[in-house]
Amino acid sequence: MKEPERAIEPDGTWKVPPENYFVMGDNRSDSYDSRFWGFAPRNTLIGVPVLIYLSVDAPKADGESRTQAWEPGHLIERFEAYASCIIHPGRIRWKRLFHFF
Repeated sequence: MKEPERAIEPDGTWKVPPENYFVMGDNRSDSYDSRFWGFAPRNTLIGVPVLIYLSVDAPKADGESRTQAWEPGHLIERFEAYASCIIHPGRIRWKRLFHFF
């Protein structure tokens, strides 16, 4: 699947259809969310968030506009993002740790 070049920014007010959700990522400038792929039908959603156990600002690869660590199949990059917090604790979003919903 080819990733869109940029997010769809609303011009005015958006109306979310019944039984749909507008899904926003936790990092507005780096989230692949409803601004890219549209509304999420209710019947496609499973589970509910319970807790943010760790929130990390993962570095972007050279020339990339988005962090790939959170994309499916990028387990090494994800591990590196978490491990880098030992050396760079400033990458941890401390105010978000252990936030319950």
